[in-house]
Amino acid sequence: MYVFWYLRFKKNQSKTRAKGSVDDISDYCLLTLSTLTVREKDLFSGDGGASISGTMMDNIWWFIGLGVVVWLAGWIQTATLMYSADRQVNVLRKWYNAIKLKSIIKVKDKLEAQ
Repeated sequence: MYVFWYLRFKKNQSKTRAKGSVDDISDYCLLTLSTLTVREKDLFSGDGGASISGTMMDNIWWFIGLGVVVWLAGWIQTATLMYSADRQVNVLRKWYNAIKLKSIIKVKDKLEAQ
C-alpha cells in the first residue's frame, strides 16, 4: 500500500519541482518526511520549544570544539617529541664526534711516536 501511495506522491512531486533543483532530495528522505507524525514534524521544525535540529547543532559545535582541541594537543605532543628527539640526536653526535676525534688523535700520536 505504501508503495502505491509513494509512487503517486512522487509523481505529484515531480510535477511541482524541477529535476536537480535545491528541493530535489532523495526518495528515501522524501518518503520518511512524508510519513512523520505531527509531533515528529514539530521536533524537526523546532516549533514546540524543543527541537532535534537545535540539539544536533549544539552537539555539532561540541564535537567541532573537541576535534580542534584534540588536533591541537596532538600537534603539541608531536612538536615536543620532535624537539626532544632532535636534542638527543645532537647530544649523541657531539659524543660520537668527541670519541672519534680522541681515537684519531691517539692513532696520530702513536704514528708520530714511532
